[in-house]
Amino acid sequence: MNIEHFLSRYMPEPNSGCWIWLGPTFQIRRRTMGYGRYGRHGVLAHRISFELHKGSIPVGQQVCHSCDNVLCINPDHLFLGNDRINSDDKVAKNRHLKGEEIGLSKLTEAAIKHIRVSSKSNSTLAAEYGVVPATIYNVRSGRTWSWVK
Repeated sequence: MNIEHFLSRYMPEPNSGCWIWLGPTFQIRRRTMGYGRYGRHGVLAHRISFELHKGSIPVGQQVCHSCDNVLCINPDHLFLGNDRINSDDKVAKNRHLKGEEIGLSKLTEAAIKHIRVSSKSNSTLAAEYGVVPATIYNVRSGRTWSWVK
């Protein structure tokens, strides 16, 4: 790998401190995922930056972004974590998909509000919305959709 070439493919962003990757990004089914890629085999650019500046990445570890900018390759914004740490970080920063943002969700925020005020049984509402009664129970008890008031 040509280190000088790799390091010439980013631009510092003065406000955030991010180093924005200017090279190609990954695409799946013609949709850009945003993560930078480098080389013929498309290695993730932020992983290369981590290894160049901080050392090897242990097996099973991910390189996560503290800045939440998938194009950032600034090693000061990168940290090691596993699936759980990465997921917990995403939830703590409220960057995760929830509710209607999830493509397979059968309920909407309007439905949640209706479910919570309805006097109908969980089974009846479940049949109306095409879900199982436990889903209705979880909505009513606040275990799910807790952000909907």
